[in-house]
Amino acid sequence: TRIVALEKSAVEAQIRALPKTITVDDQDAVEAARAAYDKLNDVEKAKFSSALLEKLEAAEKSIQSAIIKSVESLKIKTSTKLYSASKKIRVNWKIAGGDASYITGYQVYKSTKANSGYTFMGKTTKLYMDNKKNLKKGTRYYYKVRAYVDVDGERYYSDWSNKGNRIYR
Repeated sequence: TRIVALEKSAVEAQIRALPKTITVDDQDAVEAARAAYDKLNDVEKAKFSSALLEKLEAAEKSIQSAIIKSVESLKIKTSTKLYSASKKIRVNWKIAGGDASYITGYQVYKSTKANSGYTFMGKTTKLYMDNKKNLKKGTRYYYKVRAYVDVDGERYYSDWSNKGNRIYR
């Protein structure tokens, strides 16, 4: 029981050491504190300081909020390229502003009209997607992309990219 008590006080010290204002830079420390707390047995968890547990939970919420805000504020720049030989249009994009490290994936939509009629083309973790299906010669296709992050079972999105377009020949 002495070892368990030492573990409990080490976890408490770890949580106490977390900064007052949590940023994404503190994510590793917060995750380590949670992992240490989760390793405690039920008896020690029952005796654990509720104030420290609240501090840990608040720190986790701060990290999640910062990650969501980071993805929601991304700026994405889309471009397209025609590959006649392989009969496809490649939609490429890059992050033009913001930190992309928290992105879960990207959604790509396409339309034959610039301002309406967009349908889901697919999702990916890559920075491109190929459009090979239902392409008609002489038709201009428009594409837009958005990033997303999944946090606690909810999905949060960036703004839409600019609209890339290309005539299929």
